[in-house]
Amino acid sequence: MAVTPTGGPGVIVCLGLGLVAVASSCSLLERVSDDQCSTDGDCSARGFSGATCVSNVCVAPSPVVDAEADADAGIWSCLGHVVLPAAPAGNVTLSFPLWNAVNDAPIPGVTVLPCAKLDLACAAPLAPQTVTDANGFFSLQVPGGFDGFLQVGWSLSNPTSVYINPPQVNDTPQDDTDLVTTAEFEEVVAIVGDTIDPTLGHLFIGTGDCNLDDAAGVHLALDRTAPNTLQAYLVNGLPSSDATETDSEGTYVAVNVPTGPLLVTATLAATGQRIGVATGNISAGQFTYLTLVPSP
Repeated sequence: MAVTPTGGPGVIVCLGLGLVAVASSCSLLERVSDDQCSTDGDCSARGFSGATCVSNVCVAPSPVVDAEADADAGIWSCLGHVVLPAAPAGNVTLSFPLWNAVNDAPIPGVTVLPCAKLDLACAAPLAPQTVTDANGFFSLQVPGGFDGFLQVGWSLSNPTSVYINPPQVNDTPQDDTDLVTTAEFEEVVAIVGDTIDPTLGHLFIGTGDCNLDDAAGVHLALDRTAPNTLQAYLVNGLPSSDATETDSEGTYVAVNVPTGPLLVTATLAATGQRIGVATGNISAGQFTYLTLVPSP
């Protein structure tokens, strides 16, 4: 792009586009009446700080484009101004498949019961119990804005609670939730070198960005831990207790978490910017699954 500064008529600065300054495109846009420079110093003398002399034209330095930072700005552009949709009146459909995280296959024949967030014993279920089909899918009618949890009955797994986040405000199916068997969990614990405490619970978290896609670079913090709590992030498909942030799969696990209400805070590992929070309840011997996405 060519511009005519206030320094005088016919003085042109060619602004590079992208990573390369294209001086030749400037001459196509506007004719230069006089040579602007013969050295870089001539450009400085004309007031074009940082410009270089290219073919007798002062060329401004090209902006440095950080493609990764630009992409990050897009997937995290909602931070700081997330507004949750209003809960509709009446019921909405909650549906998604349950899959096994290890063999990437649907889990049929699993019972699913929706519970209000504060009804920890699920004494008053919000809908009748249903069962996943051959593709691991289930479908329930729940109150609009449902943000409680699902009691999941799978014979191969510990008692399981799956918390719904963000709240269900329409009939759009959510992404699948990946579960592990008790045996698979014990293998994970062995990999990270921990010992399972039967008096404590265990936590699995999936993180998402503003597009609700799996999010890398997320750091998670629990408001309560025990001396034997071990926290790990999935790195290249394996749990690492040395990692401090999620990789592209966006997965985190905590072994031996104190029972009771739990608050989890997510931040961008690189900057510390707040992403959001999620809450749930931990019970002894129970697997608790949370999804943590940008929140108000």
